[in-house]
Amino acid sequence: MRKLLLLIIPAVLLLKTVAAQFVFISPVPGSNYHPRNKTIILSAASPVTANTVNGKKWYKVTGSGSGEHHMKIKLAADGKTILLNPDYAFEAGEMVSVVIDNSLRTESGMPIEGISFSFRIQPQYSNEEMKLLAAAKAKLIAEDFGDVRNIPPVVRNSDDFPKFEIDVNNNPAPGDIFYYTFNFIGAPNKFMCIMSSNGDSVYSEKTAARGSTFDINKNGYITVFNYDSSYFEVWDSGFNIINTYTTQGYSTDPHDFLLLPNGHSILLAYDPQIIDMTVYNSSYKPDATVTGAIIQEFDADRNLIFEWRSWDHVDILEAQHIYFSVSIIDYIHLNSIEVDTDSNLLVSCRMLEQVLKINRTTGEVMWRMGGEKNEFTFPNDPQKFSYQHDCRRLPNGHITIFDNGCYHIPAVASFKEYEVDEENKIANLVFSYQHPPIGAANLESWAMGNAQRLSNGNTFINWGYIPPDSGFPNITEIDSNKNIVWEMRFTDSIFTVTYRAHRYQWDPCVLTEVDSVATIQVSEVTAIISWAPLRDAGSYLIQYQVTGAMEWDSVQIPAGNTFFVLDNLMPATKYSWLIQALCSNSKMASLATGVQSFTTLPAMVDSAAFEMGILVFPNPATGHVYCVVKQNGLTEVQVMLTDLLGKERFRSESKIVESGQPFVIPVDDLSRGLYFLKVTTGKQEKLIKLLLE
Repeated sequence: MRKLLLLIIPAVLLLKTVAAQFVFISPVPGSNYHPRNKTIILSAASPVTANTVNGKKWYKVTGSGSGEHHMKIKLAADGKTILLNPDYAFEAGEMVSVVIDNSLRTESGMPIEGISFSFRIQPQYSNEEMKLLAAAKAKLIAEDFGDVRNIPPVVRNSDDFPKFEIDVNNNPAPGDIFYYTFNFIGAPNKFMCIMSSNGDSVYSEKTAARGSTFDINKNGYITVFNYDSSYFEVWDSGFNIINTYTTQGYSTDPHDFLLLPNGHSILLAYDPQIIDMTVYNSSYKPDATVTGAIIQEFDADRNLIFEWRSWDHVDILEAQHIYFSVSIIDYIHLNSIEVDTDSNLLVSCRMLEQVLKINRTTGEVMWRMGGEKNEFTFPNDPQKFSYQHDCRRLPNGHITIFDNGCYHIPAVASFKEYEVDEENKIANLVFSYQHPPIGAANLESWAMGNAQRLSNGNTFINWGYIPPDSGFPNITEIDSNKNIVWEMRFTDSIFTVTYRAHRYQWDPCVLTEVDSVATIQVSEVTAIISWAPLRDAGSYLIQYQVTGAMEWDSVQIPAGNTFFVLDNLMPATKYSWLIQALCSNSKMASLATGVQSFTTLPAMVDSAAFEMGILVFPNPATGHVYCVVKQNGLTEVQVMLTDLLGKERFRSESKIVESGQPFVIPVDDLSRGLYFLKVTTGKQEKLIKLLLE
């Protein structure tokens, strides 16, 4: 019997050890300052069985003031992340307790160990305190990006292009230069610009609403921050807004934004809170406004799947060169974020004089480079970096930083490239560049700035906020031997600075987004599909099918078209379609749009007009009307439009058109009412009623 017990006890212990655990929990247990609509995130190491997530209730979420909450549960697309959203907001200042039982299972059948934790919602701030919080955010934006002034909302005119001189243009890297520039003392000259190395304007927009980053993002699209709406805009190659991204529960930070090829987005956010700083020193303010930093990742379905908060990992007093006795404290100041080669995050923290590496799975800080809690040795760079910007990982594994050098002795800005041994925590400086002095003066950069390693080995440096009238350039490109191959400086009499600038080899023949494609008219046997034109598209490939069919039909049409008639369809049938651009300047093709769908009408509508190969749309119409003749080869066509009294209002010249090629019938100047359109081809004539609204 004693031997039997010895066998049973280890088996019981084994059962306890095989339970899985959550690898990420947000909010961090015991944390404070959370918004009232807080999403609870639970992530497992392996996929979770959906029927246990959606089965019997396995959670209990209770506010100390608001009571028990029903939560809207969702299993994210990765199969590992469970989201719990409250059915109504938590109360300000309350403690929220969360209890998760042992009902959840992984797909392998392993139970997930239950957990209990709590977190506190931020307090109810008074109107006066809310003004202080808003003022702190406005101060941060003004210090970094200038004061947003009320100027004409959009000007796209070469006359408004910022004044500059190109002092060096000696075989720079290929590509156009993208930059955002503004007047730091508030004059109305904010610009987003694209220009060639010769200074030719590719694009220029003068605007008060947009700015900060003006980049080609990781997924190939242009992105720019909108100050009025506090979100990032995504533009297609025609500079049309096709999407927007913002943070959840916080005010979006314009410093950086990643839009990844898999559809995920990573954003930064400001989080100003009223903090009693007397807990650190009795001479400090009991009601200081301290701004923390938030990182949020959303999946392709816009689900919040990861959140990191500076409050949980970085102490306020770690900030460097800060007076903690003041009323407004910006203690961390994130200014760049990068997905590292191992999928974790590299984050530049200006006020800490530190780069953090954050585990994207667990949220833990993996290491700190620079600053008060530096873990690295710098054998050949004892000054390290000071108030830096723009930390990036190169393909060779090195890390680059734009070192503003604000607190170096003497102050001097530079580009730095480190070979980093993460295991032994050694940062070896392998390449650096400081601009040659002008007279006895070094190039100083008080804020902003970035640096980019180009594909040919050149380095493209934007010097950021340099002193006015210093004579130094705003942007410099050097080769691998530190020779200046391209250099530009602004010559406006007012003080012009640049937050970021990049050189991109830009192929604007990119994906037509779902927002710009549509099915505009459907009959029982036809459908008209439309899309926005793309720059540099040589042609368009349209694919369509009966929804669920194995094969797709396809047709390739010239780039001049922005709509197409799908004909010979079956009535009362659901169809799917998509479109992609075939680029004219390369063998590349854009990605296809998402699949669109429409359902043809039942076979009740008189479709005789199209049976004879003539289609007029839209009908009813408000502006231009289009006519399509679908016959084999080229066809001679003439159209005549008359009113109800038989008076001729329009007659076209006889023209030869290609089958399926639409032509315009102008009706803009006609009054509302019923008209008759006679379409005559070489073989037939058809009278069609046309209603103008």
